[in-house]
Amino acid sequence: MFERYYGSLGYSEMILDICETSRIYITSRRFKSWKGTHYIFNDSVFGGKPLLLGTLLTDFLSYNFNSYNEFADFVDKYGISGLGSLAKSLKNIKLDTSFNDEAKEKLLSTAWNESKEILNKAQRYFKRAVYYCLDLESGENLNILNSKQRFYLLNFLPDIKEELNSIIPEDEMTRYIDELKTVFFIDSADIGKIKLKDITEASPRDIKDAVELIKDFDFVAKKSYHSPNIISLLYIEFVELINNNTPVKKCGHCGHYFIPEHKIDTEFCNRIVKYINGVGRTCKEVGPKERYRSKKMKEPLNLLFDRKYKTLYARINSKGKKSITGKQFDYWRDMAREKLEIAISGTDNEKERFKKWLEESSKIEWFKNIEPEANNDGEH
Repeated sequence: MFERYYGSLGYSEMILDICETSRIYITSRRFKSWKGTHYIFNDSVFGGKPLLLGTLLTDFLSYNFNSYNEFADFVDKYGISGLGSLAKSLKNIKLDTSFNDEAKEKLLSTAWNESKEILNKAQRYFKRAVYYCLDLESGENLNILNSKQRFYLLNFLPDIKEELNSIIPEDEMTRYIDELKTVFFIDSADIGKIKLKDITEASPRDIKDAVELIKDFDFVAKKSYHSPNIISLLYIEFVELINNNTPVKKCGHCGHYFIPEHKIDTEFCNRIVKYINGVGRTCKEVGPKERYRSKKMKEPLNLLFDRKYKTLYARINSKGKKSITGKQFDYWRDMAREKLEIAISGTDNEKERFKKWLEESSKIEWFKNIEPEANNDGEH
């Protein structure tokens, strides 16, 4: 990571590399622990793996920066360099600075208090900007326009412009963007087993040798953005999303924005929302089940079915005149589920007929009239 120095204050910048393949790489100054001591050094976010364009922006919008714990999680994930000009306490920190647990907590707590107000403002600003320009499900007929047309409206309609200026004034946003430094370069995609270091080690002496060594490489163009404040990088990523007409959606489970990577009709994101036996589960994994369960609970016919189900289940091999066998219950259950599915998607008359059938089928007389094989005793 490149080091930048401002007068006597030396602090690193967060770096956002954007490739022509719509992938990004993020580098930032991060905490690492070794033998109980924390050190700060330059490190690639997510181990240097390429991320989908829009990852930083949509992830930033999902955090609650009023919570210290969530702020600390964000710093742990994306580093502290993006807060360099937002939190005064971070400006004098140099590489290899060591901290014990208490000192680290004090530093982060101070940085949180110094930056949470502007982080919250930036979050509100970009949530509205994404809604107006990129959200596939935003109202007001915006979704019939492409992202560039919507961005034009954002800068043209006084009401929208005034709304955003009320969150972060235009001159303040300009100051953040002015801290950006841009570098354009070509990098190797390292296809197959070929590594870029092979060229250096071979030390080609003339053009012909170099051509032979380099002809099998695949190269990509990268724009590298350096900034001591994350707001300017969020703005750059926002503009790149508009430029690429990249769709943004709200997750059907957690409600946060995400970039659908493969299918435009993807409803759930890949954020981890719960842990089961120590294994993280994403919205994509738990969302469909939770939606089905929620829909089921809200459907009146399902509630009626569940009540009758529990009542009849309690009668299996019970004492008394209303006792039924396990096979009788199974017979009723299978028939009830079949009728329930038809009723839920059916007409009002079909729904009423199902309700009446539920009442009749819960009477002991109904079980005396069902098919003989279901009356045989057997385990449920």
